[in-house]
Amino acid sequence: MKFGKQIQADQVPGWSKYYLDYKSLKKIISSLEANRPVSEAAAIAVEPSTAELPRMPFLPPGLGQDDERGREFQAYKAAFFFKLERELEKINAFYLEKEAELKLRLETLLSKRRAAASRVPPDSLDDYSAKDHVEWNAVSEGFHLLERDLGKLQQFVEINATGFRKILKKWDKRSRSSTKELYLARQVEVQPVFNRQLISELADTVAACLLDLTDLSVGVKYEAPATEDALFGHQLQGDVTAQLSLFNDLESNVRKAVEHNDTGALRDVLRYSDSLSQSSDGFTHVTRILWKAIIDAPADLADFILASTSRPFDYSFIDDINGRTCLHEAARVGALRLVDLCLQNKVQRDKVDVYGRSPLHYAAMNGHSAVCQRLIEEGLAAEALDLDNCTPMIYATLRGRRSSTAI
Repeated sequence: MKFGKQIQADQVPGWSKYYLDYKSLKKIISSLEANRPVSEAAAIAVEPSTAELPRMPFLPPGLGQDDERGREFQAYKAAFFFKLERELEKINAFYLEKEAELKLRLETLLSKRRAAASRVPPDSLDDYSAKDHVEWNAVSEGFHLLERDLGKLQQFVEINATGFRKILKKWDKRSRSSTKELYLARQVEVQPVFNRQLISELADTVAACLLDLTDLSVGVKYEAPATEDALFGHQLQGDVTAQLSLFNDLESNVRKAVEHNDTGALRDVLRYSDSLSQSSDGFTHVTRILWKAIIDAPADLADFILASTSRPFDYSFIDDINGRTCLHEAARVGALRLVDLCLQNKVQRDKVDVYGRSPLHYAAMNGHSAVCQRLIEEGLAAEALDLDNCTPMIYATLRGRRSSTAI
């Protein structure tokens, strides 16, 4: 496959305008080769709103070996390198924006991971509870999606790096110049986007976190590191007190009571949850645990949980790890009754989570047509884009559920 087609085929959806405009640069070279008017190359290089193209090419010192050639060639050269400079600026700016976004997400996830460990120490989880623990699962999902997005950014960097090498090689061949190696060394490879160290370090950190979480999910006992590291810090190196496992006990006991349909045990554990929810942080975590139980429980037990807490259930709850509301989770599992309950209790219906997804996105990607219909009736936008530039319709189509969005 020719590179012009490859760079289009390998683009991350939604990022197309941030890639190297290989086609336009190639057109400038073709104009030079065909001896077409210089104005044609200038028109390609400069957007209509941009100031007049400078006469001198944007080249670093030491690349003046073409200075003795005619004015027409110099004009073509100026057009080509002006366009190349603008492309480099565009790609670099986009990369820095994405890098900052991913660094912030990693810092947030590490913080949430430490917080989860302070409430539910990893070595307090057995094989079964680790796989079903709501807070650790949210953290794990966050790291998996971050790993995916780091991979997308790495792919963006590599395809653009290849693009610069290929277009400069093509320029040298067609113009009979030798600018490629010096230009790459002095103008391209020094840019932050092509310094792969930071993104590699981020990827290594995420991979290490996922490895720890995988060990946790299969029941491997966690051993705290001997020295302070970036993953847990001092919070996991100190002594784990009995108090830290209270939330784990709560979640385990609620789950067992629901599984055995034991309303007596469930009533007792809900009283226990009331005492744990007195602090603001405790209230958030208890709410997360109870809503997971409500979603998993049969309708009668779900209603029992909602009616048995000492204060009304907090439908305004937003998960501090993934940014999802109760409505997000109800839509994700296709629980129409709970979706209606959330809507009746004024849950913010158009709230998006940290991945830019509304409840309709999750209903569509899981094929819950009745929930999709209900959310569309409530005014949720079927054309809304998430951070992956996907709409609910796209998710439904990708999963072979074209009709599930009821659009």
